[in-house]
Amino acid sequence: MNKNKFLVFLFVGLFLAGLVIADLWTLNGNDVYYTNGSVGIGTTSPMNNLEIAPTTFGGLTINNSANDPLIQLVTGATTINDDWTIRKDVSNSDALQWRYDNKMLMTMNTNGKLGIGTTSPSSRFTLQVGGSSVTQGMAILASDNGTLMDITQQGIPPNENVRMRLFDSGAVKVNLDSNGNSFFKGGNFGIGTNSPIQKLDIDGMMRIRETSKEECNSSTAGTVAYEVVSNVGTFYGCRQVSFKSYNWTALH
Repeated sequence: MNKNKFLVFLFVGLFLAGLVIADLWTLNGNDVYYTNGSVGIGTTSPMNNLEIAPTTFGGLTINNSANDPLIQLVTGATTINDDWTIRKDVSNSDALQWRYDNKMLMTMNTNGKLGIGTTSPSSRFTLQVGGSSVTQGMAILASDNGTLMDITQQGIPPNENVRMRLFDSGAVKVNLDSNGNSFFKGGNFGIGTNSPIQKLDIDGMMRIRETSKEECNSSTAGTVAYEVVSNVGTFYGCRQVSFKSYNWTALH
């Protein structure tokens, strides 16, 4: 084929292609639009107004499903709400939702409040945990991926407990447990003062409620108790009095 024939075939091909495109798309000034169906990229059967079919790197779908505009990121042949979806929830005051496999994961409302695990965040950041998982919650990590703080719900409701821990170099320094032992190992602890000089420094009065003394032994030595007998209250201290011998002594 000589050069002239090639140019003729090229011209005719482009002309015919232009006729086909012109029959599908409408030009309006500088805009072009198509209203007679769906547009597919990499597919001959688009499911939505614009669909980029999954290839080696996945695809993108933009859809207005049930009047809720959404963007869908898919990695295979899917239906609406499968895989990752970003949806504007018209029924929830136009909140923006992130979903996976039709499970709501995160919601941001029009007031800028962000919720994870809830569709109704009540503060700037709301984390709601629940269900049957053994451990759920949140963690704050350092740049080396070491844990700085975590808040978890452990156990299955209604027998769960909530725990908050603060870490330093991988070691737990503060542990607050709603149904277990709590402790502080970060230095001195002050109540009513911001400059404690002892392990426990209280600026104010401390109350010890009435109780019955337990056995005084090596495990309870150093314990202080307040006991009332015949309407008379007495403070007692559990102390060691000789080798392997312990007893309660009234404090005066």
